[in-house]
Amino acid sequence: MKNVRYTVIERRRRKLKTDYKKRLKLLASRKSRLVIRPTLNNFYVQITGYDQKGDKILASVKSKDLEAFGWKFSKSNTPAAYLLGLLIAKKAIKQKIAEVTVDAGMSSPIRGSKIYGCIKGAIDGGLKIVCPAEKFPSDDRISGKHISTYASKSPNKFSKTKNAEELPEIFKQVKSKILAT
Repeated sequence: MKNVRYTVIERRRRKLKTDYKKRLKLLASRKSRLVIRPTLNNFYVQITGYDQKGDKILASVKSKDLEAFGWKFSKSNTPAAYLLGLLIAKKAIKQKIAEVTVDAGMSSPIRGSKIYGCIKGAIDGGLKIVCPAEKFPSDDRISGKHISTYASKSPNKFSKTKNAEELPEIFKQVKSKILAT
């Protein structure tokens, strides 16, 4: 038998949960991080600070928090992501956090995606984030007009979502409630 050296890859890297090179660069900046974690049905957004013992969560919101503002639609679409970005920005400003870097984890931030919708919401809420404007989704996607248009064309696909045509109006109402807090 040959004597072969083999290095075992870290468990979280093997399971595609952590990119350690990216994480090390984010931690080296010593800035607070806007951590965005989308799931199939929800969205989780946190602002974490660096500490030698481990990350400290400074502010946190989840998509279920939008129900308190009157949101009754999907909690994992682009309008919900934008509203969560606004909400986390309001919480961060109350704690005197002005500038953050984005930590999207292992999800690939694609131009016009929900992740960039959340970042645009955080920027519109008052956080300073370095991000090119051409990466953001269009205003129709952020406000949900594309969903209501599609729902009016094919109502059978939106049988679970009642009144999908009202989404842009409710989006405006929820956005104004968040901005008023």
